[in-house]
Amino acid sequence: MPTDNPPAHLVVRFADSMFDVGDVIARHNEVVAQHGAVWFGKLGSTLAVGRIDRLNRQIQEATPAFLYLVKGNRRLPTAFRADLLAVSKNLPPREKPLVPAYYAEKNSYDT
Repeated sequence: MPTDNPPAHLVVRFADSMFDVGDVIARHNEVVAQHGAVWFGKLGSTLAVGRIDRLNRQIQEATPAFLYLVKGNRRLPTAFRADLLAVSKNLPPREKPLVPAYYAEKNSYDT
């Protein structure tokens, strides 16, 4: 039965080769293993404020929201799924330990 307001999710393409940092998923999983969560930065065009608000409302209402990371090209894609805990255009300062070190090394966010 269709619903008027289906859950929203986020799909992001990425490449390990973009910053020459090795296995991006492994680098993020190291932070998860240490802290229980990790931030993933989206490069390029930003998400619309309305989309961010919708995802955060959904999370607050305890409706699952997922981040789907798609790696590779169209011939051989690999997909990963993670629970979204929050979506933001800016990294909250207290959350810096949840960012893999390569972001600062590559100047991908303000430290």
